[in-house]
Amino acid sequence: MARIMCLQDMDIRRANMITEAQYRSIDKPTLVVWTSHDPTATPAEGAQIADMIPGAKYMVMNKCGHWPQYEDAPLFNKAHLAFLQGESLDGIPGVRA
Repeated sequence: MARIMCLQDMDIRRANMITEAQYRSIDKPTLVVWTSHDPTATPAEGAQIADMIPGAKYMVMNKCGHWPQYEDAPLFNKAHLAFLQGESLDGIPGVRA
C-alpha cells in the first residue's frame, strides 16, 4: 500500500500536488486531520502541511488508518462540527492548535 502512488503517471501526480507557496497562501480557517496509522503518509507529514497553513489547527486521530470518518466517526464528527461552528477544539483528543 505504501507504494501505490508509484503506479500513477508522474504528470498526473504533479498536476494534483499543492506547492508550499499554495499552502502558505491559504487564508481561511483550516483543520488538517491526519491519522496515526495511515499507510500512505505519517503524522509528521500532516504536521508539516499544517505548519505551512497560517493559523491551521492540526489533529491526529489515533488508532485510525485511511478512513477516520468511519473508524472513529464520533470523534471525527465532534471535531468537525466544533470547527465548523467556530467552537473551541480544546479537550478534543489529538488536536494541536
